[in-house]
Amino acid sequence: MTQAFTEAKETDPDIDPGIDFDAWCALQKEKSPQFLFWTTCLDLQLLVFSFVRAIRTANFELYVSALNKLVPWFFTFNHTHYARWISVHLRDMMIFSEKHPDVYQQFKLGKFVVAKSKNNFSLISVDQGHEQNNAVLKDDGGIIGLNQDSDALVKWTISGPETVRVIAEFEKSILGKSNTIKDTSPHHQETKSAQIRFAKQVTSMVDAILNAGNPFSSGE
Repeated sequence: MTQAFTEAKETDPDIDPGIDFDAWCALQKEKSPQFLFWTTCLDLQLLVFSFVRAIRTANFELYVSALNKLVPWFFTFNHTHYARWISVHLRDMMIFSEKHPDVYQQFKLGKFVVAKSKNNFSLISVDQGHEQNNAVLKDDGGIIGLNQDSDALVKWTISGPETVRVIAEFEKSILGKSNTIKDTSPHHQETKSAQIRFAKQVTSMVDAILNAGNPFSSGE
């Protein structure tokens, strides 16, 4: 998109050489359906990245902000149940500071997510943590068929986390696996080799797109 912007200022006689990037994008959205389509895709992708970042870094304010911008997309894509309940969830999050100030302060401290390690950018949502515990229990046949028995399901809900802890301690004693939170360490994609590989992949993708025709360029 940046390359298309630079080329347009240099070669397109209809473009004011002094136009800024945002103004050019707004103009192109009106002129080119393809530009509008890919810009919309990019905006949605960046919004999803913001939501992921909010979870991974325990940033509650960013979580609420990203969620607020995501809500219209559930209506756009006709995800009826998500559209209904994500709106309720968002409202609950936005009034936390008034209705439950103590909980709100804890959420601002990052206690709305789960830490299974101290690695950078590795926090997960509470429901994802539950699903990972469920996966441990399912591997051992611990909850198969319980969904049809409400009493058994309640007992499992209470005892499940403790069962996972016992399994983890057993694996540690037999296999040497650790069930404790590790010391702070970089994210696995922060290594030099991972960054070099990522840079090469980005370059290859950009080259492939440009060879097929820059979708953000006028006349493509």
